[in-house]
Amino acid sequence: MFMDTLTKKYFDEKMDEVKNEIKDEIKNEIKDEINGLATMVAKGFDDIAKRLDVRERVEKLENKMTKVESALNVHL
Repeated sequence: MFMDTLTKKYFDEKMDEVKNEIKDEIKNEIKDEINGLATMVAKGFDDIAKRLDVRERVEKLENKMTKVESALNVHL
């Protein structure tokens, strides 16, 4: 009976070690995936911000329009 208890105790300890290793691996994989998703979302927001920021384009168009008005001697 003593041998059975020792074997079960050894088995339980090894199983706990394996479970902890698996948990750590899963946690690391989840962290990596979360970081990847966060990077993708950030890049997406940066891209959207660039597309929505039309101030420079509007300024150029206003300058061109002013030149056209001057050339035609009219006010639009």
